[in-house]
Amino acid sequence: MCDSSHVADPLEGVSSAGLIVTGADRAHVSPEYEPALGAACDRIANIDADASLYLYGSVVTGTAAPPRSDIELLTIDLDQQLADEFGRPVGRWDTR
Repeated sequence: MCDSSHVADPLEGVSSAGLIVTGADRAHVSPEYEPALGAACDRIANIDADASLYLYGSVVTGTAAPPRSDIELLTIDLDQQLADEFGRPVGRWDTR
């Protein structure tokens, strides 16, 4: 079933070399989201400095609608228990 509220990344696709491409760019992030992203980066660095944190979705493609749009984060190399701990307090950001 198609979600009609989904806004597709206009730059998403596959390159001529067969690589996945997106419009994700740190420069596309609205200033409203900066405090939350900074806090998330600091928190993940304090939990596990070897883990990686990736931002994806409308915030990083520049199609977010503050304060309606949420922040989608993906952690790599983070223990499941630590990931659960990380996710709880940052489950909702107030960008207003």
